[in-house]
Amino acid sequence: MSKRGRFRFSFSIPTTLTKSETLIFAYYRTERKDPQTALVYVVDGTQQYLWDNAPHHPSVETHPYHRHYPDGSLQPWDGTLDSALSEIGPFTDQEEKRIYIINLAFILQVAIWRAVEKLIEAFQHLISFKKGQ
Repeated sequence: MSKRGRFRFSFSIPTTLTKSETLIFAYYRTERKDPQTALVYVVDGTQQYLWDNAPHHPSVETHPYHRHYPDGSLQPWDGTLDSALSEIGPFTDQEEKRIYIINLAFILQVAIWRAVEKLIEAFQHLISFKKGQ
């Protein structure tokens, strides 16, 4: 098994900000106990920033939270969506940013509930399969 662990569950949600800008939220769970998340800001198909909480950079003062830059450098990150969004700045005002965060939270809730429904279906199928043996 790799040092990072095997993926047990993951999903990602791309959200278009402008014609050339995309924000991707990713959730993944490995054999480790804590789930990991990442937020990726992409412009014209090129990753500009990546914020995540994977515990692979223990030297960063906000460990496990940190951000990656295109030049390969790392910086501390407080782990909040608000600080990440203020860094990319596609919003004209606070109200626009607030509405975006609410919409993103709703999209994430829907995605999580769909994933939970799929897991329930899989367990139900497994239980009915075991009963039929």
